[in-house]
Amino acid sequence: MTNPNASPRLADGAVLALRLGLAIVFVAHGSQKLFGMFGGGGISGTAKFFAFVGAHPGTFWAVVGGVAEFGGGLAVGLGLLSRAAAAVLAIDMVMAVVLYNADNGFFSEKATGGWEINMVLACMALSVALTGAGRVSADAVLHNRFGSDGWTGRVLNLAA
Repeated sequence: MTNPNASPRLADGAVLALRLGLAIVFVAHGSQKLFGMFGGGGISGTAKFFAFVGAHPGTFWAVVGGVAEFGGGLAVGLGLLSRAAAAVLAIDMVMAVVLYNADNGFFSEKATGGWEINMVLACMALSVALTGAGRVSADAVLHNRFGSDGWTGRVLNLAA
């Protein structure tokens, strides 16, 4: 139930802060996978790691993971097709837990870490997927421009 005393501006600000936090984390991690930035392995290093944890073919999944994180992070940050992009990020984090962190436990002193951080990121992304991007977003601008009629409006209503 929505709080009748809550300010729509505060709610939009909260969703914007959530989106920007997700964008920073996922664009950085996607940049590691795709471009080798921030100490990442790039496609080749990520492909070797993915193959090691059982995601075959490693190169295919390295590209998929990198594009999902980099592209999804950008889209969520901009608030562009944010529901769909955030859903992709949530699925990405669930897969990270299943393939990489599940055996480590919730907390872990191993270098590979536990699954608590990926769970938090999945929940954050799921929150955006369920609520949408708010009024401070490209989705809102597109919805105002195209409305909810026609095929464009139907796509925006589903993905935004």
